[in-house]
Amino acid sequence: MDAENVTKAELEDMRRENIYMEERLIAWEKAIEENKAIEELADDLLRNIGVDAGSHNLNENNGRP
Repeated sequence: MDAENVTKAELEDMRRENIYMEERLIAWEKAIEENKAIEELADDLLRNIGVDAGSHNLNENNGRP
């Protein structure tokens, strides 16, 4: 292979790697969004039953210290 063909092959490999990394980034972004949605749902559910989602100690004041 001459230098031009080697460069073209390396460029194509970099393009494939870029596509792969973009796909992984999208997957991570979706996972983060799903996690945030689950966290918000859990916080809402805890609030609905009278537990302060930021407090891990429950007492007679609906979970508030």
